[in-house]
Amino acid sequence: MPEFPEVDVLIIGAGPAGLYAAANLIRYGFSVRIIDKSEEERYGRASYIHASIRQFKTERLFAEFLKENGVKVERSVEIVHFDMLENGVTSTLRDPTTKKTFEVRSKYLLGCDGAHSFVRKQLGYIWEGDSDDMMFARLDGIIETNIPHADEALQVQNEEYGTTMYMPLDGGATRIGFPIRLDKEGGVLDRSNITVESLIEQAKRSFAPYELHFKELQWWTAYRGMNLGIMDSHNLAWKIFWYERKGAKADILDTYQQERKCVAEEVISIDQKLARFTANKIPKNSSTGLNSTFAKELNYAFFVKNWAFTMGTGIEYTESFLNSFDDGMPPGENSWPRPGQRGPDGWLLKYPKLQRIQLFMEMPQIGCFHILVFAGDLGRNINSLQSFAGHLHSDQAFWERYGRDESFKILFITLTMTNHVDKSLPIDTFLGAHALYVDAQEPDGAIGTCHKRYGVDVEGQGEIVVVRPDGWLGYRVGLDDYDNIDKYFEKFML
Repeated sequence: MPEFPEVDVLIIGAGPAGLYAAANLIRYGFSVRIIDKSEEERYGRASYIHASIRQFKTERLFAEFLKENGVKVERSVEIVHFDMLENGVTSTLRDPTTKKTFEVRSKYLLGCDGAHSFVRKQLGYIWEGDSDDMMFARLDGIIETNIPHADEALQVQNEEYGTTMYMPLDGGATRIGFPIRLDKEGGVLDRSNITVESLIEQAKRSFAPYELHFKELQWWTAYRGMNLGIMDSHNLAWKIFWYERKGAKADILDTYQQERKCVAEEVISIDQKLARFTANKIPKNSSTGLNSTFAKELNYAFFVKNWAFTMGTGIEYTESFLNSFDDGMPPGENSWPRPGQRGPDGWLLKYPKLQRIQLFMEMPQIGCFHILVFAGDLGRNINSLQSFAGHLHSDQAFWERYGRDESFKILFITLTMTNHVDKSLPIDTFLGAHALYVDAQEPDGAIGTCHKRYGVDVEGQGEIVVVRPDGWLGYRVGLDDYDNIDKYFEKFML
């Protein structure tokens, strides 16, 4: 094997997880090759990845981004073997039609090939979730129906077919989702023997007594379980980036399994319960049926409890050197969100023009850590803020040691309106690599909303919050204890 592999990363599977991993790695400067054994594009099963873009459209955007950067998904190509070597991986690929094989050498091999992953099986990892006979269908298209309130998201309850989901989408389309019904007791469902005609027929029956007619079918799928592969891809990609390009220790790669395995276990648990609720079946270890008022309330409570988790925002990682409380703010009422939790969004006014801007828009996911400096009232905290600003340019500071503005973006957020800033703060110290904001939604509006969302006392001495490249909090500390941030990064940086 040559000293430098032919490609940095070979990705198996061009579903949402594989495409997103490829897009992130390309943005981070890695060479990527992505293959998929299917002949045509096949889109994922979630309704949305972002609030306003359907998943199959998002996947097309990913594919277009790859193409613009010289990477095309290689279809009708499957992996049949791979060998892990000291400095990379040699993978044997095959065209299923011609049976021709060829080798690709890469530094990393990413298995984004789903629940029946070839990569996982060859590595000997056992699927630890319980198997279930439940499968679900999703049908997107232009439909005609006489159901009341057809412009709203609805659920149709049916004793025989369970719960059928009705969800209006963009462009006049609608999504119909339901558990696939077994025709005989003890039958085994497999996607290969399910036809779109049979699914359309079940959709019509489950809607009775209302009528349902597909004028145009845009997309369909049959599947088991939920998919959080997008977040898996992001979690791993930025850690590869920091290990390969930023000088992080190899330990940072091990945190991928530590963080995402517990998420996968929770997904399995939630999915099994959700599947049985939706199909009008009694969840395992439950003492009640689903036809009672109590059971329906339990069903609703289950959705409410797990909504944030299934959307990704409620996922919480355990304490580690990346999610650290050491010498920082202890977990408690005044330090929410905590390290290991996702940071919330908010609105700010950006200096000097006081333009109203969303916090997340100022925190692009480009592989850098974001340092949120909640400065509070400048009249009270100006000395601490100036001390921190001076420390940034010392030889011991994380800013100087680990890449300056190529690795970090610092956002100074104050409660002081900008017409008072010039008198209190030497602006030249902060502008340029850093950005200054006022924590208010309007120039004459209420202040402090973003401070409060991050659990920072508006009457206090200020705090510094370290946000990881994936948007999860890594560390938080009082403004006067800024040197502890250097210690935080020392734990995983060379």
